[in-house]
Amino acid sequence: MSVTLADEQPKEPVHIGKMTAFWRNRPVLGQWLKGGLGLEEVPGYLCDPSLSFPYRKRPYPKEVLFADHLTVVRLLGGWQYEKGKGELDGGPEADLAYRGEDGTIRYRWELIGPRLDHYVENGYDLTIVLDNTPWCFPAKPVSGSHFGQSAPAADFKEWGAFIEELCRQLVKRYGMERVNGWRFRMGTECQGEARFTGPQEDFFKLYDHAAAAVRCVLPGAKFGPFNLAGGPDEGNVRYYALADHCMTGRNHATGEMGSPMDFAAVSIYMAPVVSKGILRTTNPDYKARTKVDFWTGLAARHSRLKDIPREVHEFGILGNEFKAGGGEPGARGAAWEFHIMMNLREGGMERLWQWGVMEDVRTGKGHKLLVGSGWLLSVLEQTVGGETYILSPRVEPADADMQESECVKEIASYQRPEKLAQPGEMFYKSIAVVQERRAFLITSAYHEDRFVTRAAKVTVSVPKTLLAMDAAAKVRHVALTRTNSVHFRLRQDLAAAGLLAEEFQKVPGLLSSVRDMAGREGWSYVDRNWATYQTIIKDSLTLKPFAGEVRSDATHHHFTFALAPPSVMVIVVEKDEHIGK
Repeated sequence: MSVTLADEQPKEPVHIGKMTAFWRNRPVLGQWLKGGLGLEEVPGYLCDPSLSFPYRKRPYPKEVLFADHLTVVRLLGGWQYEKGKGELDGGPEADLAYRGEDGTIRYRWELIGPRLDHYVENGYDLTIVLDNTPWCFPAKPVSGSHFGQSAPAADFKEWGAFIEELCRQLVKRYGMERVNGWRFRMGTECQGEARFTGPQEDFFKLYDHAAAAVRCVLPGAKFGPFNLAGGPDEGNVRYYALADHCMTGRNHATGEMGSPMDFAAVSIYMAPVVSKGILRTTNPDYKARTKVDFWTGLAARHSRLKDIPREVHEFGILGNEFKAGGGEPGARGAAWEFHIMMNLREGGMERLWQWGVMEDVRTGKGHKLLVGSGWLLSVLEQTVGGETYILSPRVEPADADMQESECVKEIASYQRPEKLAQPGEMFYKSIAVVQERRAFLITSAYHEDRFVTRAAKVTVSVPKTLLAMDAAAKVRHVALTRTNSVHFRLRQDLAAAGLLAEEFQKVPGLLSSVRDMAGREGWSYVDRNWATYQTIIKDSLTLKPFAGEVRSDATHHHFTFALAPPSVMVIVVEKDEHIGK
């Protein structure tokens, strides 16, 4: 967190390169592949040309919103058996491989099409994840967790032959040119026994035989390890040790030195935990720093890994400290995600896989609510191609008239639980993205303590050498705040209608999905009042005249505005009449 104090000169911006659409990736997984998880028609209201940030559709009938690349998790099977789930039952019958009565491995390649065709037909490149080894391969299969079979193969040559034939079947179905450009990942978060119960050396064998099989058929395909969810020197499969093996170890499949390692992936989640009166694990600076330190450690360990792509294969928010519902669909989620995304980008991250950005209102009318992360991506999509700079906002106490009275009053009346008596830290993150005819100044405010909501006076300063702005320039803004997000407005309306669940009534401003906050009755309420909530979403994506102060001196342009946590402020300076053009 870099903040300029009130009596300091603005710090020089830090250039971090062009803004790319690094977020246009998403996982799809397991039993839901057959149903085309994530594929949907884009809601019409998001594409309304009157919006300042209209959604840019792909040229296909359906798409996974804000994604061009998909990671296909648990394609092979190895699913946990869930009796009574119908097509989702899983178990050995869902595996691509099985052992025949004669003891040999046989295949169910007919299962590939229903799981992958719809993604390929809608134009997606894929990363195929080789996790959940099918039930037929281990000597003693293990149901490690709800993720499914977690034991390694007993015969690694048998395993390698399966992966080689899988690649041949993919080529046969989708063509060499396409599949040769795909990627393969060995496992998911395999540093823990919930995902992989074997010893480290068995994972090395599994990895080597899979990598050799892929490269035998697909010499152009990239191959890499699982996404790290813990520390690189923790667990039964230690990531740094795996990197050592890939760089200098003996390959168990080929006998030669080393194995391919074409990317270094991690998982990052906000998973709030209260410890000794302090809310921990939501600090976005700490979260990002641990991952950047991991990547830096790889580069220090092996010079060949200095330029390895740095990727986040899972990213999101898991629940809240009150264990009520899950996620943060309003401004709190957007502010945290923006802060950590830009910290990671500053640390060299190249790609990030996000989860869904819409809440389906499942009453049959097809209504979908855009969540805070979707609002953020709608804005970021427009910044692609611009030069990106990290700024240091100046933060001062706000005037009394800058406070959101509704917000402050509600929080002030709340009796905080004793275990949450100690507040956390305040975080600001500010960037400038400069394009030829417009510039975006984006600033987030996030506090670990959700009950800290008072505004500050924030000034973002941009050198004139970066931003050429004269009197004719148009300055407008949009913001996602605690009280203007559609889920906050819904929460208030559900409460007024007597529909808000008791656990949410107890905590002012706590948000989750409509289903969590009010059950199916909440969805019906959204349907009956859809025009209102659609308007709220569209209004939040429509630029308005900038209400703050703009002043210039000999060297900088200064933009001053009130900012209360949690929120994301987007200032757009432009010469064009319409940002969407």
